[in-house]
Amino acid sequence: MAQQRSPADRNVDRAPDRRVPNQPPADAIGRVPPHNLQAEESLLGAMLLSRDSIADAIEIISADDFYKPAHAHVFDAITTLYSAGEPADTVTVAEELRRADLLDAIGGGAALLGIQTGTPAATNAAKYASIIHEHAMLRRLIRTATDIAEIGYSQPDDVVKAIDHAESLMYRVAEDRGADTLVEIRDLLDANLDRLEQLYEQGDAITGVPSGYVDLDHMLSGLQPNSLVIIGARPAVGKTSFALGMVGHAALEANRPVLFFSLEMSQLEISQRLLCAEARVDASQVRNGRLSEGDWTKISHGVGRLAEAPIWIDDNPNITVMEIRAKARRLKSRIGDLGMIVIDYLQI
Repeated sequence: MAQQRSPADRNVDRAPDRRVPNQPPADAIGRVPPHNLQAEESLLGAMLLSRDSIADAIEIISADDFYKPAHAHVFDAITTLYSAGEPADTVTVAEELRRADLLDAIGGGAALLGIQTGTPAATNAAKYASIIHEHAMLRRLIRTATDIAEIGYSQPDDVVKAIDHAESLMYRVAEDRGADTLVEIRDLLDANLDRLEQLYEQGDAITGVPSGYVDLDHMLSGLQPNSLVIIGARPAVGKTSFALGMVGHAALEANRPVLFFSLEMSQLEISQRLLCAEARVDASQVRNGRLSEGDWTKISHGVGRLAEAPIWIDDNPNITVMEIRAKARRLKSRIGDLGMIVIDYLQI
């Protein structure tokens, strides 16, 4: 549900208010940002006529989606009254706007009456809201593209960090698509039955990414997609080794790509630990170089195996959550799949 604010509490990132209606400002080369004032007026009229229309609208858009600031003020007034359980009609909305000293800004009570009487159909509120949201998305895309261009023109010292920032800006636009997340349970039952039949046919098979730890895999059926697993223990009891065990098994035995972020240990240390585990050679002997001929044979075999493993390691100790997301998205788009992302450690 969209966040609701009072009409006076506005920090609007839209076109400036206009004295002449339906004449939006153009950009530097004469282009007008995407908008549909008729859809905005029709939605507000529907909301003034029906509380059901208000409920439909606030599930799809917020006041920031309106192009015309006056329309955003009216939307805020309606939703403020609705949230308080008060009626929202031309009289009560006009009073709410008057208290916020915004009634004149929207054209007075006559403007509200005109919006209400010009509504084609109150039952089409959801469609009007979708049209408004789509145009708002296009305007955000334009603003984001402009922001990204400014990043490039500023010639930043850290180009990689600038690209990560640009990616995060685009990702925010992509995330704000207003998808309907409300589903009735009966629409999910067929998918559940299909899933149960598949599991029944597989028997006791692992359905997620295998961790390599038998008891854990038995309880979780492997590490499931979209799941978050936190490994917690006191310092120096083997949390990293435990995680690396899962990394090696997922990549080597299940051939699932793994991305490992290490904020404490270097890439060389992580790769050395993986090599010792795969070669089954004592890590202390590797550190001091006291290796037997048998150890060298095992290490040679381990190197051959790990060289083919889909494992990527990042050891930037100052990495941010935004950068982690950007790098993970970039790697996934490059290789097509990510079976597991490991972050060592949690205090980032």
